[in-house]
Amino acid sequence: MTNPSAHINEPVVRIVAFEVAVLAISFTFTHLLVIPLFLLFDFYLRGWELRRYSPLRWLAVQVNRFFFHDRYKPVFAAPKVFAARIGAILSLAIIGLYVFESPLLSVGLTTVMICFALLESLVGFCAGCYLYSYYEKLRHHFHF
Repeated sequence: MTNPSAHINEPVVRIVAFEVAVLAISFTFTHLLVIPLFLLFDFYLRGWELRRYSPLRWLAVQVNRFFFHDRYKPVFAAPKVFAARIGAILSLAIIGLYVFESPLLSVGLTTVMICFALLESLVGFCAGCYLYSYYEKLRHHFHF
């Protein structure tokens, strides 16, 4: 996955989560397929060790620098990477549901994404990170 001792900046992560929420909310109103496609692309970059190329991360770094004077609070990267992978899977499911003409289910799944993104950005609760702890327990128990 990722180096278990690697750290990332929590304020940047929370700003990215807010950006995801704004984009997902935009999708629920506009139904522009390009929005979940962009989210899939960005989650892929952040979830598979290419976060330095992520447009949302780049914007979040700029916002953190300008508005929060480069605030830095290190957090372990592995749970956040795992959460980004879940975001990519969720984005893919949203795209699939929308393309196969289930817009109501697509918006429902988008609402779930919005809730998770707002939890992360506003109160610092990372649902994917919570799942990551269970994933790690299973992985160590079954040695995979």
